[in-house]
Amino acid sequence: MTQQVITTTGAGTWSVPANLPAGSSVTVETWGAGSGANGQTSTSFGAAGAGGAYASSNYIITPNDVSFGVPYVIGAGSAGGAGANPAAGGNTSWSVNTNAIQISNNLGASQGTPGTLPTWSGGLSGSTPSWNTLGGTGLTTSIVGIGTTAGGFPYIIVNLSGVCSSGFFQLLMGQCAATASQPWTYSSYLQVLGGSLANVSAMYLAYDTYSGSFASPTAITYGTLSDVVSPTSTFTQYSGTATSDVGTTIIYPYLYLTVSSTLAINLQLLIAGVQLEQSSTATYFKSTPGYTLAAGGGAPSGNTGGTGGAASSSTGSISAYSGGNGANYNAAGSGAGASAGPAGAGAAGTTAGQGGQADNGSGGVGGAVSATSPGNAGTANVEGGGAGGGLKTVSGTGGAGAVPGGGGGGTAVAAGTGGAGAGGQLRLTYFPIVMASVASVGNLFVLP
Repeated sequence: MTQQVITTTGAGTWSVPANLPAGSSVTVETWGAGSGANGQTSTSFGAAGAGGAYASSNYIITPNDVSFGVPYVIGAGSAGGAGANPAAGGNTSWSVNTNAIQISNNLGASQGTPGTLPTWSGGLSGSTPSWNTLGGTGLTTSIVGIGTTAGGFPYIIVNLSGVCSSGFFQLLMGQCAATASQPWTYSSYLQVLGGSLANVSAMYLAYDTYSGSFASPTAITYGTLSDVVSPTSTFTQYSGTATSDVGTTIIYPYLYLTVSSTLAINLQLLIAGVQLEQSSTATYFKSTPGYTLAAGGGAPSGNTGGTGGAASSSTGSISAYSGGNGANYNAAGSGAGASAGPAGAGAAGTTAGQGGQADNGSGGVGGAVSATSPGNAGTANVEGGGAGGGLKTVSGTGGAGAVPGGGGGGTAVAAGTGGAGAGGQLRLTYFPIVMASVASVGNLFVLP
């Protein structure tokens, strides 16, 4: 197992090591940056800064990542200043590319007749993705293969056989949040492995637009995107783009077949690298979740301490925890909130000036209130940065938050300056792969 900690500030690119080919798994952990505290002024500012959030995901390396690297942004901590509210701590994100189909790695799929489809994004009204013959009968659906191609694309292989009396067939791929007037591109690799397209008059990559919530959707337009595709025996990416309708809150992607209602079909189809992205063109496939983000700590406002970066504002497929809140203004000095970490939320600061402990005690411990200049800083720890302690009785600077993502402590003295919030952080954990040549999956087909 290899661990790599990235602590630089701002944007960057992670170069995929030579021993991590496409299809390799990386555990990605992100810490949002902490906010700094205010210095006190005549309006009695002096509240403390807040800690950043934590989020974690598994990421599957794609061919695009190997060629160009995975982009990331490390959030910068804000610095406190006398007489001014500082900015919030910056978010830390891994991969700026987003695949809205969040379970694109086919989690949950199993072979059988009909088999279990991947979880993908979940179906409308909370249902799971499903086979749908629009009321027709006679069609047998099966999943006969599940895996990842040698090029790193997760796939399922489906068999469709028999007569579909309705003349239509849909493979529903869940639901994704959207807004109006956005270009959305739906793409998938397709390959005919067996049988033929005989009695299949057309195949579409399509999506419908809905308003309302996932639990209570209202259809706007069926077939907002309805792009004809013609798969062959060659492994090929197909795509279509359409602009979402007015009132759109949900997009519902699916694969749609028009078939004979009286003649049998017999088709074995590979479906791989399914992707829905807010873009006017198809780009390289991004794996699940395609995006990991930990929110930065919120800035103090007047006498009120900053609000820790929220788990609800973060993106993580494994876990997400909130940062600790900063304490409100207090004559003894205000303690800052600590960063969250993999064991839980960051602890809050106190009005007695003590910085909160990070990561429920397993991370860095916040600095204590200090009567000297400067205030005590938090203790650095990769599992969650400690918060800066408050400052009392003397002019000076409140304690700085510790990396990753601890908030800065406040000061109760007129000439004092708040402590700086710490920056965010990335940690990657992966197992190096012994390279081997893979020419086939099963004995059914050869893929790139």
